[in-house]
Parts: sequence; structure tokens; C-alpha cells
Amino acid sequence: MARLFVFHFHDGQVTLFGVNFTLTPETMSQATRILNVGEEWSNKHQKIEADREIWFERDKFHLEKLLVKENKDKDMLRHMKIHYWARNHVCKMRIKILKARLRRALKRRKRHDRLQILAEASLAEHDT
Repeated sequence: MARLFVFHFHDGQVTLFGVNFTLTPETMSQATRILNVGEEWSNKHQKIEADREIWFERDKFHLEKLLVKENKDKDMLRHMKIHYWARNHVCKMRIKILKARLRRALKRRKRHDRLQILAEASLAEHDT
């Protein structure tokens, strides 16, 4: 479409598909935002600066939202770290307690001396 427009452009007029377009320096200035002959730069510059400020405000607001979200995520991760550290600590203590109980239970269990077992067995054979 742009190629057809350029090929049919003569003396500031273009006719495409039966539609007549008239191009003037003012319409081209509005479409391209390029300064027109004699237009003051300061007026155009002020408009550009105002647009730039609006975009800066939008970007600033967006970045502040992202920063707040990241801070919330950081706080959540900190709480998760503390929670998992506490769970891990409790589990390690449970394992230590269970090991100590098992050790005490094994010590309490009577261990028969092998000689005593042989002596009891031989006495049982002789019915004494």
C-alpha cells in the first residue's frame, strides 16, 4: 500500500482506488510530528516534554508497583526460610531424642553372658 502511495504521488496529490488524497505541509507535519516551516520549536518542545513527563509518571508508577510486589515476595521468602529452618531444627531434635531413647532402651535390656547361657543349658540337661 505504501509503495502504491509513493508511485502515485504527484504535485501533493495521490489518487488510490478512486480516493483522492491531498497532502500539504501542515498535514504531513501533523502525521509525522515533524516541525512545519515557521512553527516555533519551543511550543512543539513543550508538548514533547509534557508527553515525556506523563510517560515518566506512568513508568514510575509501574516500577513502584513492581518494587512493592518484589518486597512482598522477599518478605514471604524470608518467612518461608525461617519456617523451614525451624521445622528442620525440630526434626533434628526429634531424631536426637529418638536415638537417645533407643540407646537407653538397649542399655536397659538384659544382656546374657554367654558363659551363663551355656551353664544354664548344661544344668538343664542334667536336671539339676
